[in-house]
Amino acid sequence: MGFFSINGKVFRKVLLAGLFVIAAAVWYSFQAKTIPVFQAEEEQIREITIVTNEIAAETEDGKKLEVYRWDPGTIYVRKGEKVRLRFFGIKGEEHSFMIEGTDVQGTVKKGKETVITARFDKKGIYPLICITHHDHDRQGPMVAYIVVD
Repeated sequence: MGFFSINGKVFRKVLLAGLFVIAAAVWYSFQAKTIPVFQAEEEQIREITIVTNEIAAETEDGKKLEVYRWDPGTIYVRKGEKVRLRFFGIKGEEHSFMIEGTDVQGTVKKGKETVITARFDKKGIYPLICITHHDHDRQGPMVAYIVVD
């Protein structure tokens, strides 16, 4: 059997390496560790696309009839839900609108997008009214309904 021996120079290197490992372990163990008590969930925002649409017809005597509408005409939202309404102007040059029962208002222009974010905290039906086409004389009524359950 052979005898294992370490000379002084190798012993010092091994000792220094061991002390370094121990010092690193002690340093690491004293580092402040942040442990989350709770994880905040990022609020989800549901996106709803609404387009402006036109329905046109002609009577037997050649009279043109047009009416504008929002599509979809009914939107369902949960109470307290945050939604992003993305309006795209497809038909009609401009549609100024308001959501009755809220402070939300805006304008949708042809070929453009208008985006609003809203939260409905009370149950009910909120009419989305185009102010430009609000009655029969102005090719309306252009109304959609936001139903909050």
